[in-house]
Amino acid sequence: MLDAVAPGGTLVMVSHVLAARREPVDVHAGSCAFDVDACERVSDYVEAVTASDDWVVEVDETRPRPPGAASAHHVDDVVLRARRIR
Repeated sequence: MLDAVAPGGTLVMVSHVLAARREPVDVHAGSCAFDVDACERVSDYVEAVTASDDWVVEVDETRPRPPGAASAHHVDDVVLRARRIR
């Protein structure tokens, strides 16, 4: 995905904080809704762009969801905005 961003372009990613998804849906069986660790995470991309001289991270933060937008499964979002400089 990083190669698809042209020099001067911006990568924007938003995802849910998935910590609550690690909690079992069925506490007796220990089953979860899905395997959080099987998903690509925004933190994977933060790691990749910060390791490269071709990128500048402009935003890397967790933001609370607006009132009324939160659900029982996630209440915060992770936001990344990085600019490709070359």
